[in-house]
Amino acid sequence: MAVATGITYLFRTSGQVLAVSLSGAIVQAQLKKELRRRIIGNGSEEVCAAILLFIACLPIQENPLPGELENDRNNDRDS
Repeated sequence: MAVATGITYLFRTSGQVLAVSLSGAIVQAQLKKELRRRIIGNGSEEVCAAILLFIACLPIQENPLPGELENDRNNDRDS
C-alpha cells in the first residue's frame, strides 16, 4: 500500500512540475512574440531584451492555499 501511495505522489508531483514548466514556457514565448510585434523601431531588440530580463528577475510570490493558514494555526496550538 505504501509503495502505491508513493508512486501516486511521484506521478502527481511530476505532472505538476511539467504543467508549471510548460505553461511558463508558453507564456514567455507569447510575451516575446508580442513584444517584438508591438515594439518597433531603432533599439527595439534591446528594449525587448531588457523587458524580458527585468521580468525574469522579479521574485515569485507564493500565496497560501485556502485553509492552509488555519491548519498552521491549529498545529501551532497543538505544539
